[in-house]
Amino acid sequence: MRAYRILAALLAAWSPSAPVMAQTYTGVVAPVAGGAVSGSVGAAGGASIGPTTGPGSAGALTLPAAVVGANVPVVVASPGNAGPKAQRLSQPAAGASVIAASQGQTATPATRAAIAGTVAGQSVATSHAVAASAAGKAVSGNPDLGSDPQAVANIYEDGIKASKSALGTAGEVEAPEASADTKAPLILGLRKGDHKVQKPIVVKKKDGTLHPLSYDPAAPKVGLVKSVWNAVTNIPNKIRLIRRYMKRVDELVNVAITDENLWWSVSRLKTVSTQEGILRASNSLLVNQWDSGSSLKHASPSDFRESSLNTDSRIRLFKRAMDLEEPTLQYQYAFAQNLHNLLHTMSHFLGWTFQERLLLAALKDKSAPRSIWATEELRHGPVLEAAYNMSRDHDRPPLYQQGEAPRLPQVTSKPYLALSGMANRSLAELAAGSAYLTIKANAVKDSPTDRALDGIYRDEVYHYVIMSMVNKFAMKQESRWTRLYRIFRHDLDYRPPPPNDTVIHKRAFGSPLMAFEVAYALFAIDKRIDRFLKLLPVETAMELIGPHYLTTQALDEAVAKGNLIPTKHFRMEQNPDLTRDEVETLAKRFPAWFDASERNVKASDIREVLTTYRTHRLTKPEYWAKRKGFERKPNSPSGAVVIERPLSAAEGTALRLEFMAPGREPVVTIVDYAGAGTALWQADMSNLSLLQVGALMDAEKWEGLAQALEAKKKDLSYEELLRKLNRTVPYQQNPLPLVQD
Repeated sequence: MRAYRILAALLAAWSPSAPVMAQTYTGVVAPVAGGAVSGSVGAAGGASIGPTTGPGSAGALTLPAAVVGANVPVVVASPGNAGPKAQRLSQPAAGASVIAASQGQTATPATRAAIAGTVAGQSVATSHAVAASAAGKAVSGNPDLGSDPQAVANIYEDGIKASKSALGTAGEVEAPEASADTKAPLILGLRKGDHKVQKPIVVKKKDGTLHPLSYDPAAPKVGLVKSVWNAVTNIPNKIRLIRRYMKRVDELVNVAITDENLWWSVSRLKTVSTQEGILRASNSLLVNQWDSGSSLKHASPSDFRESSLNTDSRIRLFKRAMDLEEPTLQYQYAFAQNLHNLLHTMSHFLGWTFQERLLLAALKDKSAPRSIWATEELRHGPVLEAAYNMSRDHDRPPLYQQGEAPRLPQVTSKPYLALSGMANRSLAELAAGSAYLTIKANAVKDSPTDRALDGIYRDEVYHYVIMSMVNKFAMKQESRWTRLYRIFRHDLDYRPPPPNDTVIHKRAFGSPLMAFEVAYALFAIDKRIDRFLKLLPVETAMELIGPHYLTTQALDEAVAKGNLIPTKHFRMEQNPDLTRDEVETLAKRFPAWFDASERNVKASDIREVLTTYRTHRLTKPEYWAKRKGFERKPNSPSGAVVIERPLSAAEGTALRLEFMAPGREPVVTIVDYAGAGTALWQADMSNLSLLQVGALMDAEKWEGLAQALEAKKKDLSYEELLRKLNRTVPYQQNPLPLVQD
C-alpha cells in the first residue's frame, strides 16, 4: 500500500489544497426564493441590498472602508432560507476582469507582477472579497466561515448539493487597489468572459473545512453508454495520439536537452564553491534565463486539441505540480539547514541557513539574496497557475496554488540526513520535470502553452542533473537503478502529513494512461541524465561537489580540526521567508506539523551564533585566507601569523591581519606602502563591532574607510537583526519576535 501511495504521488493522482476564506463582513441579507440579488455600496462603509426579484425586504451589509465605492462580488448564506444556501450578491462591471493580488504570497511581488502583467494583457487588480489563497498561505481568520460565509467562489454547504441556480456567475468585477490589510490571493490567468465558470468552486464540509473542486458539479453528465461508445470508437485515434506523445517526449528529452545544457547547469556549482558562504553574491547571472509571459497571454484550450490525456488527467497534473511548487521558500530553508554540515556547496546552491542570514545582517546590514535554486523554482508555481487557467476547458473552474507541507529542518546532522535529503530533492526535481514534460508533450508543438512551460521544464532537468551527480559520485550510487530505488525509498523519510483541506477531483484516482505517460517521461529524463553522467570524469564531478562529510567519522574529524562549525538547528516556524499570517495558516492546515507559537527567536540563540562566529571563524588565519584574497606573509618578529591583501594599487595601501595567539582575534592594520609602510589605522578586531568587521571585508581602498568604520561603531540590536532578515512589507509588519532569556 505504501508503494502504491508513493507512485500515486509521483503520478499526480492526489492533491492537497488550501482553504478559501473571506474577509469578515457583518449583516444579514433577506431570504430570496430565486432570481438575482443586486447590491450597491453606499457611503461610509455601508451597503444597501435589495432583491431584484422574489420576496423579501432589503437588508444591510457592512463593508470594510477599503472597498467603499467599489463593486464587490460576494456569496452570502441566507440564514433560515429554505432555498439554496448559497446566493450570489454582485453588481458586475461589464467587460471587467478579476485577477486578485496579494502582498502575502510566497513568490516575490516582482515575480508575480511580471507574470500577471503579461497574462492576456490584463491589469492586476485586487479583489477584497476573495479569500481563496493562491499559495495556501493565509488570510487571517477562521477557515470555518460559520453561518455567514463570503467569498468570490461558488460555495456548496455540507457537500455537493446546490442547484444550478446557486452557481450563477454574474460577470467579472475589477476591484480597487489593495489596502494594507488586504490579504486576498493572486489567481493568475483568469480571462475576460471566455469561460462558463469564472470563479473557483468550493465545497464546505461539515467540519468547516473548505475544499476546491476541479470540476463543475452543475455541468451535464455524460451517460455511461455514451461514454463507453465514445471510448471504443476513439481507440484508433487514441493510439495515434499516444504515439505522437511518445515521439514528442523523445524529442524534448534527447534533442532539446543537449550535453552543453547539462554541463552549464552542473558547472554552476564551481562558482558557488569559490564564494564565502555568508558573503556569496546573488549569482543572478547563473539563473536559467527564460520568458514565458509572451506565450502565456495567448494560451487557450485549443493548445490541447491533440492531447492523448483527457481533461481530468491534465487538471491533476497541473494542480499537483503547482501545489508542490508553492512551498519553495520552505524547501530551500529546510534543505539548506539539513545539508549545510554535510554538503556545503549543495546547501549554498539550494538556499540560506538561518545563521547565515543572521550573520549577513550583523556584518553587512543586508538581507540575504535568493539562492540560484530558489530564484528558479519561485517562478514555477505562478507559471503553472496562469498556464492552467488560460488553457483550461471553458466548463472547468479556475484553480490556484495552495501548497503542501514541506519536510522540516532536522535536529540531527548525521550523514543519513544527506542521503535522505538528496534523494528527496532528486525525486522532487524528477517528478516535477516529468509532470511538465507530460503536459508539454500533450500540448500542440509550439503552441503557447508548450512554449510557456519550456523554461520550467528545463529548470527541473537542470536541477535533476545536479542532484543525480551528487548521488552518483558523492553517495556512490553508480547505477541509475540504484539511484531510482533510493529516491523512492527515502521518500518515506520524514514524511509530511496531508493538509486538512484537500482538493476534490471528479474521480478518486488518475487514469492508467496518465500513469503510463508520466512514467514514460520520468524514465526518459532519468536515462538522458545517466547518459550525460557517464561522460563526466570523477575528478571533475568531485571538484564541483566540493567538501562533503558523508560518514560519521568524516564529520567528527572535520569538527575536531575546525574545518566545520556545526550548523545550529532552527525550526521551520523561524524561517524569515514566512510571515506571521503564513505560519498561522500552516499551523491550521497542518496542526501536527507546524506550531505557530514557535515563531520566535531566543536572544541566547542569537548570542550563540554571533559568539561562535567570532570565536571560531574570525580568530583563524585560514578563514581569512580562503576566498577573501589574503596571502600569507612572513611571521612578525613576535611570531604572529601575518596575512595581507592589497586595498588599492593607486593608493599603495593594504589590509594586514596579525594573529598574535591562537583563539584570539587579529590586530588590523591599514598599511601605507607609498609612505614607507607606515600604519594609517590600527585596531584590535575584538574591539570592533561586527558591522566594522564587515566593512573591512568589503574594503577596496583606504579613502573613505575611516569614516565608514566610525559610522559603524555600534552593532545592530537583536531586534534590529531580526527585522533585517526579510525586508518585505508583510514581514516588516510582524517580524520574528525576540524572546529575552
